[in-house]
Amino acid sequence: MHHDKGSEENIFDHVDRQLGEKTSIPTNLQYTRSWFQTPNTYDTQYNYIASGQTTGTTDERSKIEILDIARTDTRLIDDKTIFAFGPYVHREGYNYYASKNLLNDFGPIQGQAVAQQLSLLTAGAHSDISWVQGHNSFKLGGVYSQTFLRENPQFGLGD
Repeated sequence: MHHDKGSEENIFDHVDRQLGEKTSIPTNLQYTRSWFQTPNTYDTQYNYIASGQTTGTTDERSKIEILDIARTDTRLIDDKTIFAFGPYVHREGYNYYASKNLLNDFGPIQGQAVAQQLSLLTAGAHSDISWVQGHNSFKLGGVYSQTFLRENPQFGLGD
């Protein structure tokens, strides 16, 4: 029995909003999802089933999701000065699913059943002010970012 299928979806959009002559707000939106089965090993699928050491085939799977939202508010202060402010959020999630029957995951190569949910969320903002005079330009700005990590591992040991 083959166990090596998967799929992927991507959605991306860019929206420009003009608020008067001096202010614009471009926004990027992106969502990506991929799902795939973990390929079975020969030992686990055939030898252990034939000898009665496991109750059936493994059904381990993974899912990855990514979400991005970023915008930059740009304001023309005068004909030489531009101010920009851009908040953003980026989230990555990874889920690994063990077989519904955890005993099916044990074999000579794999002595444990594992499931986990991980997520990484980064949120922040950047801001700068730019000034141009002839051939000279000056730019001053900063970035603030914070990252949050969540882990939820689950283990089942067989030996």
